[in-house]
Amino acid sequence: EIVNSDKIQVFKGLNTVTNKVTEGECQGVPHHLLGIADANSNFTAADFRKHASLAIESIISNNRHPIIAGGSNS
Repeated sequence: EIVNSDKIQVFKGLNTVTNKVTEGECQGVPHHLLGIADANSNFTAADFRKHASLAIESIISNNRHPIIAGGSNS
């Protein structure tokens, strides 16, 4: 399963601007942390870390492998 690590793709409604993967491109592979936060919210790095950690723990508990992908060097 893929865990998004792009700090902009986490926001809803920015699909074209961020080149967010489409549902069809996911080809049935679960993707996490895509479009989960309102663009006008104060979604912090700590919030991102919390959601990513929960996603990773859930994936591992289901005997699957998390793949962390996306983002920039910031």
